[in-house]
Amino acid sequence: MILLSFDTSSKFLSAALYDGPKKLAAHQSEVAMSHAEALAPVLAKLLKKAGVKPARIGCVAVGIGPGSFTGLRIAVTTAKVLSYTLKTKLVGISSLEAMARTAGSDGEYAALVDAKKSQVYAAVYQRKNKRWKTLRKPGLFLREDVLKSLKKETQVLEQTVPDACAIAEAALERIREGKFDDPLTL
Repeated sequence: MILLSFDTSSKFLSAALYDGPKKLAAHQSEVAMSHAEALAPVLAKLLKKAGVKPARIGCVAVGIGPGSFTGLRIAVTTAKVLSYTLKTKLVGISSLEAMARTAGSDGEYAALVDAKKSQVYAAVYQRKNKRWKTLRKPGLFLREDVLKSLKKETQVLEQTVPDACAIAEAALERIREGKFDDPLTL
């Protein structure tokens, strides 16, 4: 199955194209213009680079935040439109989970995004034997409270940006489980 994944929740635009677990093409860059101007051309370039026609896309996976409100609207709307018009499956993945999945080794990871006023959007994930588990669901917390609650060995990820390859990895697990999102309600 061809999987198209992307995230625009930060100042970076990340996109990837997979055929099952095999990465066909990927892109990540800081966006000088708005995500609205950059996303569609980047997706078109990925498809062209891999020689994949849009009709072959079987699933669209998108980072659903937390993050930039405008960036999230652009990505989620684009994903919903692609899913609806191409009649593909749709999977929304937490951008915090995508941040954690960039870690390459087993352990616990706390992904934090600044929410201003001493608050963070945070979640805690564990990677063990190449499998991921959510230990604390995403939520809005006082930064100090999150840091106090973590185990000593938990690695804090604050400067990491969501990566479309990590979104694809998470989406592939959801696809195997048959867990998809409704394009009308995501």
